[in-house]
Amino acid sequence: MALLQAEGPLTTQAIGHALPHLAIPVTFGVKTKHPAAINAHTKVLQGAGFAAGLVRAQPTGAWTSAEYLWVPTEDWLGQPITGRTEAEAAPKLLDLWLRRFGPATETDIAWWFGWTAGLTRKTLTAIDVTVADVDEGPAYVASGDAAPPDDPGPWVRLLPGLDATTMGWKKRDWYVDPAMVPRFFDRNGNAGPTVWADGQIVGGWIQRPDGKISIELARELSSTHQLLLDEAIDQLQLVLGDAVVRPRFPAPVQKDLFDRA
Repeated sequence: MALLQAEGPLTTQAIGHALPHLAIPVTFGVKTKHPAAINAHTKVLQGAGFAAGLVRAQPTGAWTSAEYLWVPTEDWLGQPITGRTEAEAAPKLLDLWLRRFGPATETDIAWWFGWTAGLTRKTLTAIDVTVADVDEGPAYVASGDAAPPDDPGPWVRLLPGLDATTMGWKKRDWYVDPAMVPRFFDRNGNAGPTVWADGQIVGGWIQRPDGKISIELARELSSTHQLLLDEAIDQLQLVLGDAVVRPRFPAPVQKDLFDRA
């Protein structure tokens, strides 16, 4: 922290050079099938970020760069974080989340926030919620948000890897065929880029090295949805321009698409 306060925003690599006693390799996952040696200072920075002491600022180079500058949070915000107690913050946070992701079960909530079952139940009693019945059992929606949404008509979207909509619930059978989960999620549960149609994951996608979008569908689409998919691909190509992006955590479908690219 003192280094960043004195010398301004720095990259992970620059911090490692300045603090060589921290830039030592440490092996993680020794008891797993895939142990990895990672320089300790990268984990220190990650932990400081989780503790709100540091933020990752702008990337170096293009917006697609995976190298970021680290900045003390207080310097970035211009003032210290005063913070709230858990009892103050948890109800507000859950209410906001339910207004975007409800209905959600206790299991979904505890998984998303990393809360204990006790904290989850305590927080649910602290806010105004409506109970809804879903296939997995009782679920919760925020007060005033229980009415079914208007029918949007047929739609198709291309979502990036780890998108909050794809990752938003622990129980996912209602929007992805369980048989296709190993295709669209890696072994750690990370979702690759997905194709959605009318609220269901129906495929995966990549951007090839030449910039073109490649799709693999898990089921055949109607002619209407195929036209919408073509439009979604054109829109994404327009947004990306000359940039080429690659998912950080490719699922099996992405790996196969890259092999065929």
